[in-house]
Amino acid sequence: MRLIKILPVIFLILFTFGKSFAAAPDIQAGSTEFDILNGRYILRDNVRVGIDNHGFQATVNADKAVVYLSAQSCYALGNVDFNYGNIVFSCDRAFLQARDKSVEAVGAIKFQNKQRVTVTAESATFNWDDGIADFYGKVHVVAKNDVTFSGGVKLKNIYYAHARYNVFENKFLKLDKKYNAPNIVVNDPVS
Repeated sequence: MRLIKILPVIFLILFTFGKSFAAAPDIQAGSTEFDILNGRYILRDNVRVGIDNHGFQATVNADKAVVYLSAQSCYALGNVDFNYGNIVFSCDRAFLQARDKSVEAVGAIKFQNKQRVTVTAESATFNWDDGIADFYGKVHVVAKNDVTFSGGVKLKNIYYAHARYNVFENKFLKLDKKYNAPNIVVNDPVS
């Protein structure tokens, strides 16, 4: 009798995993809670989420995270590190969407790419499909000699309002002193 009550729950979990990430995310945390009604994991303390989605492999480390399986998204909060290949984003909060292949990050952004480029900013977006990273607010760029710049773009030792960088080509596309940045907000879905 007990098996009959549990069986629908097991099918729901398998159905959720099968429809979400190409492979179920590798989830590790000091405290793990699965909210079956909303199809999400609520993770606390030393969180690590490994994502493998159709060739895209990344790891998110944070103090706290919420992973929505069917939406293929992850909110990471507190001391966030997002690692993708040779790219490392550090920030206070991030929202990752596997379907859109995008990351939105806010608070104390630090981006590094194989020690060739380091960018600090207040907020950022990154699309791992086209390799474009946009940085906003008090953007500071440090680049090695092998980094290229689009026509007319010249790096100066100043703060920018916006920088656009193609990670795959190791090329800065824009460095703007003035820019009307989008308001990027990453909320805590559990509070």
